[in-house]
Amino acid sequence: MGSHKPFYATVADRLIAQLEAGTAPWQKPWKPGESPAQLPVNPVSGKHYQGINMLQLMGHGYADPRWMTRKQAQSLGAQVRQGQLGTPIQYWKFDEELVQTDAQGRVLLDALGVPMKEMVPLENPQLLIATVFNAEQVDGLPPVQLGPQPDWSPVERAEKILKASGAVIVHGEHNRAFYRPETDSIHLPAKAQFATPDNYYAVALHELGHWTGHVFRLDRDQSQPYGSTGYAREELRAEIASMMLGEQLGIGHDPAQHAAYVGNWIRALRDDPLEIFQAAADAEEICEYVLGLEQQQTLQQEQAAVPSTVEEAAQRLVAAAPNRGLDPAAKARLLALTRAQLLTGTIAQAQAQEQTAAQVLRQMLELLPATQPTPYMQAKGISPQSGVFTDRTGRDTCVPVIDAKGKQWSLQTIAADGSQHFPPDSRKEGCFHAVGGMAALARAPALVIGESYASAASLSQTLGFATVAALDAGNLPAVAQALHAKFPHKPVVIAGDDDRHLELTRGSNPGKTKAQEAAKLTGGTVLLPIFGPGENSYPAGLAAITPQAWRAHQRTGDALSAPQLAALARMQGKTDFNDLAQTSVLGQDGMDRQVRGVVRGLIDRQVQQQRAQRQLAPMQRAARLGAG
Repeated sequence: MGSHKPFYATVADRLIAQLEAGTAPWQKPWKPGESPAQLPVNPVSGKHYQGINMLQLMGHGYADPRWMTRKQAQSLGAQVRQGQLGTPIQYWKFDEELVQTDAQGRVLLDALGVPMKEMVPLENPQLLIATVFNAEQVDGLPPVQLGPQPDWSPVERAEKILKASGAVIVHGEHNRAFYRPETDSIHLPAKAQFATPDNYYAVALHELGHWTGHVFRLDRDQSQPYGSTGYAREELRAEIASMMLGEQLGIGHDPAQHAAYVGNWIRALRDDPLEIFQAAADAEEICEYVLGLEQQQTLQQEQAAVPSTVEEAAQRLVAAAPNRGLDPAAKARLLALTRAQLLTGTIAQAQAQEQTAAQVLRQMLELLPATQPTPYMQAKGISPQSGVFTDRTGRDTCVPVIDAKGKQWSLQTIAADGSQHFPPDSRKEGCFHAVGGMAALARAPALVIGESYASAASLSQTLGFATVAALDAGNLPAVAQALHAKFPHKPVVIAGDDDRHLELTRGSNPGKTKAQEAAKLTGGTVLLPIFGPGENSYPAGLAAITPQAWRAHQRTGDALSAPQLAALARMQGKTDFNDLAQTSVLGQDGMDRQVRGVVRGLIDRQVQQQRAQRQLAPMQRAARLGAG
């Protein structure tokens, strides 16, 4: 029987030998202005090879970055030189092209008489090996053309990426560079200590690579102590990502400061050859995430510069204004002025939100993880969850508020008496808190979204997995849409509040209507708490309360009777799932009966589909590492 090594083991063996010789791809330094060892690219598709294929091809030491199959070379009018040995790469095949037939098995033809074909997903995706050749092994190709010089300054672009990340960066405290997971902060020497600006940004972006591993971002294990093999594994990911970023940004790559990890890298690859496959995939993720920060900021700036709602809002305001008698030219000037005012306000708001987000991150450095129940938690009957903080006195409950990409925009501070506070000018729309952390939410079998932190925490305790606090009813639709887009295969449950007391005083039930709106937008299910008899309903024997009567009472103070006010107060205290668990006669048993059955039923109905998706997920990720 044959004893061929798996592809990843062959790559690992070659990299071990290169590490011992100091010639692994990420061990090769280059300076700004020099021609770097460009990342391997397929000249036919124009795509770069990724992950383990990238390291495999770079490890062969060719100066020309172009790699292609024999057939692709022929399509370019070239020919692989006789006697040349190809290099294997791997890729996943998820579908195949089949000829369409009718019910009798006859081939279907199009209008030109050509058999009709369609792409059909494979029930069992296939891992395939392809053989590619470097351009230096091919005759008949034109010389490699270096790309045009970028029209941007590498230093300016690197600075833009650092600012777009919102990462907390502290300078001058130490004479070394490192990322501290406990405080989620990057620490660098003073800028003047670096030989060149390029050197500073290369080091800063390396540490930003570590920063991406936080639980709110790409969630890698960063708990291993300095000098351990686990610590070296994280350095391996950041170093490969640094090489990729250095090539793409043109800021150079200096591996000297990480030479101490070579021994651990070799040991890790020998112990587990699959480590290089995972490290390459993680490095790809780091690079994509870091570069995506710049893209995200650009997109936000573009959206802020020309919001889709500005024109509609301006038209509505002008139409509602007392402008009768104005001639068309005057109306046009009024519309232009209104549009400009709205646009200026939108940009100013976006800038203020970014500034507040930076202030919040600095504030986080002064907080501590909540390991013991705060007074608010004790009052609500909830235990501390990962990702929640407190002040140094242990009295305030501090709940980070993030978006679906993991960026923290705000911080909800809940005092011992239950009063809540958000920083002025902080962003809340579409932002939320994941009870248990974003990584736990990714593992949760369903998206269960409540309004308040207390309600979401109670739901999490009942279900045994992470849930989401949307912070208020009006935010439910935006949060549900953002998370449904991020986790499209999870069933969505909107655990709304039942604001029956507001139906009486305002004529509306925002907890219920916004939950229904969120469910409709995501194909989700609405779940409202059901309380004991009389707990959340208005007594039949009392005179009805109307919004008009309530407004009159607010003006005069005597339009409603004491029994009516007592009924309202009782209803106001029985609206959400935390109230159901803690203050209802039904208690935790009622909470369990109402929530577990519905949620588990939804999960069970999707379990077969989810199993199939889980089987495909690793393959889909590996497909990104396939041939260009």
